Amino acid sequence: MQGNFSFAHVSDDNYFLNPQSTSLHKFEDNQPNILLNVFGTYHFPEFRGKSMLVREPLGGWALHGVLRAYNGSLINNPGAVGSGGGTGGSQYGTSQTYVQLQNPKMSHNTYGQFFNNCYINQAGTVVGPSTCQSNPAFQQTWQFTLNTLTPYMDVRQRVHPLYDFSLFKQFPIHESDNFEIRGEFFNAFNTPNFGSPGTTPTSSSSYGIVTMTQQNDPRLIQLTARFNF
Repeated sequence: MQGNFSFAHVSDDNYFLNPQSTSLHKFEDNQPNILLNVFGTYHFPEFRGKSMLVREPLGGWALHGVLRAYNGSLINNPGAVGSGGGTGGSQYGTSQTYVQLQNPKMSHNTYGQFFNNCYINQAGTVVGPSTCQSNPAFQQTWQFTLNTLTPYMDVRQRVHPLYDFSLFKQFPIHESDNFEIRGEFFNAFNTPNFGSPGTTPTSSSSYGIVTMTQQNDPRLIQLTARFNF
């Protein structure tokens, strides 16, 4: 069995928040990027002391497995909106109530609401689910308003681990020559991973919602027979 583990921290200062900015904006991801791969092979007994009827169909097989896991990419902040993440406030509505904009990250998100998609529109009205009245995360801005947001939310895509397996056996023919049969199963448990949620506030049908369209390959099975020499 073998494995590798990657732990990376993103620190980026190669872009300007606005075209007229005179200094680069530094972005730092407060969560590490994690990538894990584990793979190994198990050789079944060859049953050399058994009869040919047992030894040939059952003995000498090998099972190879691979685990691939990572914690997903950061999701882009919406465009044309003001500060979220608890960094600013706004007045809205007829009562001119002061509201602290909230962090878009939710403790229990779902594909139907993957981040806090409540926002204050240009008319000063809170838009979103019924729970939005006291916790908007963004404020829609007018054209030519200076950008105050970093490119990414503190929210990552949901990515499930994937498993691949192969089962194979070699039948010796002569010296280094052999006949091999192999079955390979990619994404063996048929685990779906979906894409990022929509990040356009004016698109009510997709904003903060993950479209349930599988982005990774479904289960693939490949059967192979070959001569090795």
